[in-house]
Amino acid sequence: MALLFALFESFLAATSNHSFIWVYKWWGVVPVFITTYIPFFLACNYINELPDKKKWKVLGILWGTVALLLVVLIPAGII
Repeated sequence: MALLFALFESFLAATSNHSFIWVYKWWGVVPVFITTYIPFFLACNYINELPDKKKWKVLGILWGTVALLLVVLIPAGII
């Protein structure tokens, strides 16, 4: 599924009306596939099998990581 979504995005980026654009030149199918879709689909598949206490711990770590990245990357002008 991760590969399917990455390929679908590359198809949209290649359309003549530019239905989808890559904002950064270094961002493309391979970085999206590795950094976005693989972790997303792995987390979706395995989080339901965790006990409730561990599930909330994993979600807390993820939310904390997102918050930290936003606090650092927005002032740096990357996002």
